[in-house]
Amino acid sequence: MKQDQSSLKNLMNLGVKYEKKLNSLIQDTLNDKNFIQLANAGLKQHTRTLKSLREFNEMAAQQLNIPTKDDVARIARLAIQLEEKLDQIQLQLSDLMDRKNHEKDRGRSFHGSRRQPRTLIPEPEVISDEKTEILSDRLNLKELLTPMDHATFLNTLETTLTKRRQRRG
Repeated sequence: MKQDQSSLKNLMNLGVKYEKKLNSLIQDTLNDKNFIQLANAGLKQHTRTLKSLREFNEMAAQQLNIPTKDDVARIARLAIQLEEKLDQIQLQLSDLMDRKNHEKDRGRSFHGSRRQPRTLIPEPEVISDEKTEILSDRLNLKELLTPMDHATFLNTLETTLTKRRQRRG
């Protein structure tokens, strides 16, 4: 038992000794200007290589007439902007139709000969199923802009488009 404890203590001391040596070696390496310059040169070369690869991918995609990841991201952003504008128009039209029906029910013309007094406290908005679906679509489209692999991107895009087609058709 005593021998096990001394062996454990020796092992701990040896571990501490090697940890100090390793920390010292790492510190010396990080303080070495030659190492820093070499690492900097390696990073610059890596950056140039990545840039060349991106340019090659762009050229290949252009020659093969296929969209790049940037093209798809740009289209997704445009689709989101278009969806938001359509949603605003749809909500405004829905509100206008609701007001028109409300005015008809009260026996007044839509343009109204009498104006309704405005209240300072707006009525609470009830979120309809249609508005919920619109918000869901926005979240799905924004999800397409997050980094993901190609298959996940295509599945998410297809799911979103399928939902929209089912709702409209």
